[in-house]
Amino acid sequence: EYKAGMKMILHGVGSPEEMKLLRTDNSADGGVLVHNEISNEMLKNIVEISPMRSLARVMQSSHKAVELSRRNVASIAYWIGERETVTKSTSTYGGLEIPVNKLMAQADATREMLEDSSSSVESDVMSDAGEAFALKEGAAFINGDGVKKPSGIMQNGDIGEYNSGNATLITSDGVIGLAGELKTGYSPVYIMNRKTVTAIRLLVDLDGQYLWQAGMTGGTPNSLNGYSYVEMPDMADIGAGTFPLAFGDFRKGYRIVDGAGMTVIRDDVTQAGDDEVIWTFRRRVGGQVVLPEAIKKLKISA
Repeated sequence: EYKAGMKMILHGVGSPEEMKLLRTDNSADGGVLVHNEISNEMLKNIVEISPMRSLARVMQSSHKAVELSRRNVASIAYWIGERETVTKSTSTYGGLEIPVNKLMAQADATREMLEDSSSSVESDVMSDAGEAFALKEGAAFINGDGVKKPSGIMQNGDIGEYNSGNATLITSDGVIGLAGELKTGYSPVYIMNRKTVTAIRLLVDLDGQYLWQAGMTGGTPNSLNGYSYVEMPDMADIGAGTFPLAFGDFRKGYRIVDGAGMTVIRDDVTQAGDDEVIWTFRRRVGGQVVLPEAIKKLKISA
């Protein structure tokens, strides 16, 4: 006490040699008693998914395929005079089959992970599987080759093409001209990825007006050449010979068929010797262009 009193008189209260306190930055002085807060929030990178489901017509089926009927050639009417013989004409029809494909995913975790984690591991596994399915089917609706997967819009050879007018760039004339290729009566929108949106926002028409227009009032969407547009991450980037832009009535032109909804089987037995749990996810979905004339695509070409 005498030594402490002398140091206080000579050096003032708080002399480093005599301070005894609990502190968080040293384990021996009490830091071990202070724990970090564990948040249940899971940080995840953005996964870009093409939202074709929001544009196309979606139907349900409990079969391995759906058959649709469509008119191939419309009936023709003729002007005739009195007592002239009418020319007979009838419509012709055909069938179209949409296979319902199978999509699966699998994940596993140790029982210690399930028992000791501060968050719901099983809930995260379910969420990630749903996201993975949406990513795969969105990509297939745009670029699927039809082999064990949906047939994508951009892979359909019956959809009409329109050239941009430049071998490597998208042009305002190309964007405007593409809209003119579609028959009157459809309710069309443009689809493209975000990089193409950025490029198109710089385009102007012959009067110097930007083709892209911001919505001026609440609830009014941005527009392109007077039409709405939707970002589809799986659309191609702008480049020679690519198809970065499509325009059409996708509700009439493209059909999505949902089979069984996503099912999950939790398997606690197969890997029980390794103390692991396995989840197997499964769903069935098909997709196909059903009316090619309702969609047009822009090709980067002179």
